[in-house]
Amino acid sequence: MKKKNLITVLIAILIVIAGAFYIKDYKPKANNAANQASSTVDAMKVKQRKYNNIVVTLFFHGAGSSYRAEEHMANAAVKAGAADQIIRANVPKNDHVSLIGKFTKAVKHPIIEVNYANNMAVNPNDVKAVLTAVQNKYGFHKVNLVGHSMGNLLIANYINENYANKKLPQIQKVVSIAGHYNGWLGEEKAAASPTKNRKTGEPVKRSASFRQCVSIILEIFEY
Repeated sequence: MKKKNLITVLIAILIVIAGAFYIKDYKPKANNAANQASSTVDAMKVKQRKYNNIVVTLFFHGAGSSYRAEEHMANAAVKAGAADQIIRANVPKNDHVSLIGKFTKAVKHPIIEVNYANNMAVNPNDVKAVLTAVQNKYGFHKVNLVGHSMGNLLIANYINENYANKKLPQIQKVVSIAGHYNGWLGEEKAAASPTKNRKTGEPVKRSASFRQCVSIILEIFEY
């Protein structure tokens, strides 16, 4: 009996020792997984911090057009040294934004050409969707917005609804090319109708959306 008890005790000791080694080996693996996840998050934060102070410029084209109308201006900016890298943001009919191309770590003055698949019936929320996608990808916090024709109305709608949202990228400058903020009469009616005060340049009639846009601009720039 004594011999059997001794064998039983030895087996029990071996089991305890084996279990201790298993636990010792298991903990570092768990820690390694946690460390890897933490390192991935930290790497993303570091990557986004590199773009924090960079201002990205986005081009929004007009109705019936595409990103190709933006290429001449964007390429001219690169040629003049005002920009260095260009990518594209595609907005298909389902409003899911996809970024075509990739900015390198060395980018200083990035440009994004926005392209609408449904260029005659654009969702006003698409500007926010594009800016959010860009912010999530690169961590940009400052933007310039350039609009042509309908693109200006999309930008104006975005400003009307989101200018006070500090979580979104903050607008530094807005460039308006042929923006018809106060409605569109058409060339013939515009030529025959008094649309502006010749002395001040202000429109004779102001739509509700135009008045709202002007009041927000005055508030933003504290005029």
